[in-house]
Amino acid sequence: MLVDELNSKMVESFLEKFKKMNLKEPDKNIVEGFLKVYRHYFTPFIYFEDGGVLRKENLNYSFLKDNLLRKIYVDTPLVVLAEGDNVITTSSQPFVMALMLRDANVREGGKILEIGTGSGYNAAIIAYICKKEENVISIEIDKKVADFALENLKRANFPKVKVINQDGGLGYSKEGPYDSIIVTCGAPEIPFFDQLKDGGYLSIPLVTKGIETLVSFKREKERMVGKLSIFVKFLHFEGVFSDKKHFAKNIQSLQRVVETYGKRRDDLKEQLSDLIEKENDSENVRSEKRRRRANFNFFIAISNDDAIMYESDVKGRENGYGLWNTILKNSDNGLIILFNDEIVSWGSEKLVERYISFYKRWKELNSPEIGDYIVEFYPENNLSIEDDKVFQIKRKYGTTLFKLV
Repeated sequence: MLVDELNSKMVESFLEKFKKMNLKEPDKNIVEGFLKVYRHYFTPFIYFEDGGVLRKENLNYSFLKDNLLRKIYVDTPLVVLAEGDNVITTSSQPFVMALMLRDANVREGGKILEIGTGSGYNAAIIAYICKKEENVISIEIDKKVADFALENLKRANFPKVKVINQDGGLGYSKEGPYDSIIVTCGAPEIPFFDQLKDGGYLSIPLVTKGIETLVSFKREKERMVGKLSIFVKFLHFEGVFSDKKHFAKNIQSLQRVVETYGKRRDDLKEQLSDLIEKENDSENVRSEKRRRRANFNFFIAISNDDAIMYESDVKGRENGYGLWNTILKNSDNGLIILFNDEIVSWGSEKLVERYISFYKRWKELNSPEIGDYIVEFYPENNLSIEDDKVFQIKRKYGTTLFKLV
């Protein structure tokens, strides 16, 4: 059967990524979940770009087209519901799903809370692993998406999975505490600490100053301890914990400054040569520089209050990261943004000097990568840490500590 063949190849593909990245592979029960739960049941629509516009094609479950199945059974994220060019929800990359299921320690008989139902595909795999559908509670803020997921779950023969239409940021204390919590959207906050059992696991795409890292936590009484694995990109929280409005406002302001007043800093390229891509760089060299740049940007994010993510629709400057000091009437006001192949600054040179000093500090620490940190979470904000290898990020519902080891 073509579906089984394509599904097996998809699973083999993401397992190969675990090997290449030297990551511990997911348990057999997780792999079996992917092999037994078919992704096409959760993709009644296939979206593809055509001239910069999203087009949609419906699946006919009575007569499945081979070409559509080949688009579904690939180790990539998929748009599964959209209105015009507005993406409403996606199906995550299977590799990332497997990694999060592994990190959340999903087991037979466990009680699992999922934040962000999406298509329902992940909830179905969790239900297969748990062997008790009613033990899986999935929260979805968008009613249209929740109804969509319920239809998909019924189609795939998982009708007992509980899909709750409410703000996922609030969790679902009614059925807690949980053995595992899996968050499938970019989360700047961790408001559901009390809904996790002592000894339970949390897997979350944690947003820190605009940078998302996949973090796995284990609760140890009144704290959680964990590690970071990879950089990720999810749709962000909606509802009371959304950071979208503030983030969008900053981005619009930043773009005006960068494009109107910013100046290219060719004089800094030599100092940051291991981060800046050059025209004659091979793809391997570019890949290495992307990796180093991502890790340095993360270091800036956890070590500096002025760290800012930059996004725009300007070709060549779609993404960047740097510092932005905007305190009114402050002579140190300015910005510096690192792009793939250039650096742009505006305002005070003191900010540029500070940025370079953080780069030198990162190099002194042997250019740490995200896997070099232990991360701890405390549901309080009165911690006092004096250690230059411990970086403290205060959040609304607690504090995260990133410790270099």
